[in-house]
Amino acid sequence: MKKLLLILLLFYIPFVSGATLHGSVYDFDFDIIDSAVVEIDSKPMQSMISREGVYSFELNIGDYMLYAKYYVGQELIASTQEEISIVEDGDYVIDIILFPIFEDIIDEDFDLDFNYRKSLGGMWITLFLVLGISYIIFKKRPRKKIDETDELNIVLSFIKKQGGRTTQKEIRKNLGLGEAKASLIITELEHKKIVQRIKKGRGNVIILNK
Repeated sequence: MKKLLLILLLFYIPFVSGATLHGSVYDFDFDIIDSAVVEIDSKPMQSMISREGVYSFELNIGDYMLYAKYYVGQELIASTQEEISIVEDGDYVIDIILFPIFEDIIDEDFDLDFNYRKSLGGMWITLFLVLGISYIIFKKRPRKKIDETDELNIVLSFIKKQGGRTTQKEIRKNLGLGEAKASLIITELEHKKIVQRIKKGRGNVIILNK
């Protein structure tokens, strides 16, 4: 009788599953950043140090804020934050690009009255912001126009020649692409639902959708 009750109880226990969020952490030049602090505001909040630029979290369906920071000693050098939406169980690949921290530096020994120094500081802040925003837009432009180049077709042709299944490492090795560039192209192909990227060990398997 006890065994029968246990079997019936198991049928009423909901199946618990979730999603895996993972990716790589890059600096402003798309170079891998090791030992960045990556956090996500799940309940409870999860935090980890990226090893060889890789992070991973297990999440339930919901909306989250993903934070990443990079320190040299006690000084914060670069950071970013992104809104993440988990809409269903599965594998989510989100690569993170950290942006440098700009600080206003004014020489305290500079012989100026207070109002002039205050005005000069405001001008420096404005200049840094304008230059920073312009640089961000310029650096992001290739990612927005990636579908206007032949690189997507070259990568797609290589995947087809491999029978519709290969690894991200093989794509980089055979096509001479950098790690960040290859990741951006594959992310674009994923967005177009042409391929799917599956995490396997410390690498990614790329499969052509039928």
